[in-house]
Amino acid sequence: MKQGVRQLYFRDCVVPQRDRNSSSTPKIFSFEPPFLLILRVDTIDQDVRQYKALGRPFYRYPIQLASILLILCPGATDPLMTAFNESLPYDKKMHTADITGSKAYAQAIHKSGILSAHECAEILRGLDVVEQEWLENKFVAQSNDEDIHTANERRLGEIIGTKIAGKLHTGRSRNDQVATDMRIWTRDEGRKVIVILKELISVMLARAEKEMDVLMPGFTHLQARLPDVQG
Repeated sequence: MKQGVRQLYFRDCVVPQRDRNSSSTPKIFSFEPPFLLILRVDTIDQDVRQYKALGRPFYRYPIQLASILLILCPGATDPLMTAFNESLPYDKKMHTADITGSKAYAQAIHKSGILSAHECAEILRGLDVVEQEWLENKFVAQSNDEDIHTANERRLGEIIGTKIAGKLHTGRSRNDQVATDMRIWTRDEGRKVIVILKELISVMLARAEKEMDVLMPGFTHLQARLPDVQG
């Protein structure tokens, strides 16, 4: 914990103020607005300000002061907002789709001359390692992994270095990445469902041929009707 920085809580707002007994942190306001209801005074560790893809809009400031405070008083993301914004526990099942899309994108920007042959090969190699970790349940998520995209990008940088890994996001829209991953995942899952349905239909046909003369009670709208035959 760094000393000298305090948080003044009023409603949902947090404003860093200089501790009166410390000169290490500059005072942002020359006065304390009298209309703010201070509910609690606590200490904040400014070192917790880590990169968050969508973190800045969600600092705990009221709407009335957001335009001023977001510029003058950047702070840590509210833990509740962090938990709400994280989707890795849900979208980690899309790890194969995300890596498949990243491989295709790496090859595309290599073809465009953005990546060298060596850089493209390293990215593909690193993505294979990341995918293998997921498949073997050895992938270790970090606290700042908001979703499957940031988790895979972070791990890729650890494996091949951020200098090369960072180029994978050149000209790449996160929204486009999400949409592409969803299409790949839906396509692959749809193929699995088709296989299951084919197996079910095969079993139904086999049972119908084997038990063609077996009578079954018939029901319609929860009411009894004429008996049916299995075949």
